[in-house]
Amino acid sequence: MSSSVSRPRRVLVVDDNVDGLRIVTIMLRSWGHIVETCHESDLAVTVALNFLPEIVMLDLGMPRVSGLEVAKMMKNTPGLENVRLIAVTGYGQTEDFKQTRQAGFEHHLVKPIDFEVLRHVLATPAIPK
Repeated sequence: MSSSVSRPRRVLVVDDNVDGLRIVTIMLRSWGHIVETCHESDLAVTVALNFLPEIVMLDLGMPRVSGLEVAKMMKNTPGLENVRLIAVTGYGQTEDFKQTRQAGFEHHLVKPIDFEVLRHVLATPAIPK
């Protein structure tokens, strides 16, 4: 695959793992995306409202507020209800995939992230609801 993207996306990455957040951010920016980050789940909705991302990559296992709860809050917040959600998590059991789908996530990526899969996910159109 080419290292370029068809068009830059506005991507918010929410993860409490600062090193993982930094690596994903570097990769996304190298592909030409516009990236904002947040390492505290309880601030994610506020950051999203200020940044207005097209896509939110959201860790599920966050302290204070789970990624599933953040997703629900985003889907119920005017201006964020159509954001594309991508779960990025260490949880990869069948029940985990079911929970993310029910919470409105479009994709579920298990850590460590396969960056070729991520690139493909970002390049594809949103899944119709």
